[in-house]
Amino acid sequence: MNCRCIEFRLKQELNSHRSTSEMLRYNKLIWAGLAVIIIFIACSIGYAAKTAAPKAPPKISPEIVAAQKRFEKAVQLQKAGKLDAAANEYRAVLKVAPTFVPALNNLGLIYLQKNQLSNAEAAFTRALNTEPTNEFALEQLTRVLISRNKLSDARRYAQKLMNLRPKDFDARFLFGVVNLLAKDYDAAANAFRDALHVNPNDIAARYNLGFSYINLKKWNEALDSMEIVLKREPDHFQALMMAAHAAEQLDKKAKALEYLESAAKISKNPVPVLENIARIHYSMKNEAKAVETYERILKLDKNNFAANFDLARIYYGKNKLKEAETRFLAAVKAKPNDLNTRLFLALTQARLGKQKEALESANAALKLDPNSKMALEVCGYVQEMQSKFDDAIATYRKWEKLYPKDAAPNTKMANVYTWQGKKDKAFAEYELAIKKSPKDVELITNYAHALSRDNQYAKAYTLYQKALQLKPKDGNLMSYAASCLHRQSKTDDAIALLKKAIEADPKNVMPYNTLAGIYREQNKDDLAIEQYKKILEFAPKDIGTLLSLVSIYESKQNYEAEIEVYRKLKEIEPDNTDYATSIPRLYDRWGKLDEAVAEARKLVEASPKEIIYRQTLADLLVKKQDWDGALKEYEVIANDQNTGSKAYALDQMGDIYEKQGKPDKAIESYKKALEIRPDYTKALDGLSKIYESQKKTGEFHAYVKTLIQPATDDLPYRYFYDTFKKAGKVEEATKTLEELAAKSPDNVQLLMTLASAYTDSNQKDKAVEQYKRILSKKPNDPWVNRSLGDIYKSQGKDKEAAEAYEIARKTFGFDVKLALDLGSLYEKLGQNADALRVYKECLNYNPANDELKKKIAALEIVDPTKVPPADSGNAEKSESKEEKAPAPTEALPAKPVTQ
Repeated sequence: MNCRCIEFRLKQELNSHRSTSEMLRYNKLIWAGLAVIIIFIACSIGYAAKTAAPKAPPKISPEIVAAQKRFEKAVQLQKAGKLDAAANEYRAVLKVAPTFVPALNNLGLIYLQKNQLSNAEAAFTRALNTEPTNEFALEQLTRVLISRNKLSDARRYAQKLMNLRPKDFDARFLFGVVNLLAKDYDAAANAFRDALHVNPNDIAARYNLGFSYINLKKWNEALDSMEIVLKREPDHFQALMMAAHAAEQLDKKAKALEYLESAAKISKNPVPVLENIARIHYSMKNEAKAVETYERILKLDKNNFAANFDLARIYYGKNKLKEAETRFLAAVKAKPNDLNTRLFLALTQARLGKQKEALESANAALKLDPNSKMALEVCGYVQEMQSKFDDAIATYRKWEKLYPKDAAPNTKMANVYTWQGKKDKAFAEYELAIKKSPKDVELITNYAHALSRDNQYAKAYTLYQKALQLKPKDGNLMSYAASCLHRQSKTDDAIALLKKAIEADPKNVMPYNTLAGIYREQNKDDLAIEQYKKILEFAPKDIGTLLSLVSIYESKQNYEAEIEVYRKLKEIEPDNTDYATSIPRLYDRWGKLDEAVAEARKLVEASPKEIIYRQTLADLLVKKQDWDGALKEYEVIANDQNTGSKAYALDQMGDIYEKQGKPDKAIESYKKALEIRPDYTKALDGLSKIYESQKKTGEFHAYVKTLIQPATDDLPYRYFYDTFKKAGKVEEATKTLEELAAKSPDNVQLLMTLASAYTDSNQKDKAVEQYKRILSKKPNDPWVNRSLGDIYKSQGKDKEAAEAYEIARKTFGFDVKLALDLGSLYEKLGQNADALRVYKECLNYNPANDELKKKIAALEIVDPTKVPPADSGNAEKSESKEEKAPAPTEALPAKPVTQ
């Protein structure tokens, strides 16, 4: 399972919601702005300010006279703020004069002040039923209907009011607001433009016009409107936010950031603003600024989900996994039920090697949504990383059961079974997957690759042909199919197919490379070179092709042509020192030492601080026996800061002094090299040679012994032991190593050497003790487990040996001897399924190894899980439980590599 593939799908899922979420961030603020509009409207409602002056009712009867007095009393009570008493008086008036409009309007105002909107609506409606053109009732009823979200009715009354007062600012403004709320942005924009013709300086109308343009996606007009608002009111928060939104849509991101920063300074809650700032910085590929902004958010709100999650995503992308984990954990704390956060946390922990925590996070995600494909995929992936292959299969089976038409779980099970060496089960899953998704070219191709790796070339070829029916001009597929034909000794057909591929896909390098490979196998190097040169016609900087030419010219010892290729490589990658130094080295091998020196000098002159160039020149001068010239260059290198280069130069100088017959200077130079790198074997050998020639072997032994006294890392413990062993001083060497080990009990190199000393003196239990000390600190050390396995095997402790070898094999999976040793142990233990697994996995790395093939063939004759142990004398069959395959390590792919 590829972690990056899962991550990519997670990113896709997140990005599918990104555009919506970005608008929501602004929209929260936009609707806040709309609330401001409504507040503006409410504030304009006067306290009976526009009510017509009371008109005395006709003095027809005493009741009417009394009603008039009560009306006047009600007005005074209303002015005094005694709303309930005033309302009672108005209601009494209306009992006598039910169509008296001033009383209805003032009563409506009282209801509005008391937020009794339905009563207010009824009062103003009664007034309009009596007097349809009463402007005050029209205006107030419109506002009430807006508040009650009866926008269709509100728009109708606002239109009537505007018809009565066509040049009135308030009427046009109110009509604009109704249309804005009704989301008729064209009508709203027209109304606000008309209002601004009456009063060009009104900020609210200008802002609402810009807001209408925002919703019409007329970004230039919106930005112009907001900028006019901001000239008058620089701290208008909503205008700053809308200006930023419009500027961003116009791709004026720097301008958008200016507006947002200004908004953040004046906001009481700057976090939403800062979130937008961080998002824009990230979209501009300015991750440093995005990180800085998220940190600003976290100083204000350490539990902010968006900041923690987005910051974690940035760290994850930069491979800062520890920092990413910290932020994902904080995001989980802020929003425990967010599925994507849990999944990213699981992937992060898996990449950190925290497999237990990763599995807990994956299971937590799966608990949140047991039917989530992504959660099932991540959970299965983490289980694979923990080598819990049975659990991974169970997870994928659950996925398969939930989504029986989905081919993905079968594909993943095929990968697991392939890794386990259970090819038949893998192939069965591939078959199921293809039945579900018969037109999935990638799936068909992967199955064909798996068959090809299993040497089932005929079946693989059939599948490649099936894929080609879906993608008939795919040069890669044709190349794969041709390789299968070639492996079946149908080379002419393979060549014909590759030529067809080149014709169909002329700028795809793979068919040319495959054809060149066949020609090389046929020793037709000239034809192979021709193919590579064809590639260079359309891809002159293709490194792989140029290196293939290097390989051919190297095999033919065509140094002249090889040098020319390296010159091209150097042009393509001028900082690649390997390409550059290959040129003088090839001249040297060509027998043209003077030209080699000249080329090396050019490199040094062009890049005098590049030590490898100077070292190449010095080494060539040594070959030329230009001792003084070489010493001059080595002296420069010896003053470099790089310890490896310094030690090398001093060692080379010692060698030159020795050749010049200057042993004292040679000794001095060698010892200087060893001061820098005490474990420098070449310098130790040079020093040993001089002391032996001077018959001062004892002095040399004493010197080597002083080198290891600090008992720190990277000292020549092994050289010391081998030197003393050669001199017959094993006991003395062992005692010295024991003393040092007591002083430095965690020094792995020292303990390894001491264990070897014990092994040589047949003190195997003591050797085991040393290896166990190392494994207590580094349980998966492959070298230690390999050596420990050898001892256990020699002691007849087959189970312990197998366990140690199994750990070593995670790193040394290609080692045939280790595989044979481990396999034979499993056979002795009756664990033939494991033996078969080990042999097959090693065969993947060594497909031509006949001994492995014989072992596999012998075990596959019978049921590999029911075979008597190799050393068993009885005929009873012993059951063998198949152990889990070892976990993948960094040295081996976590999945079979696809072609």
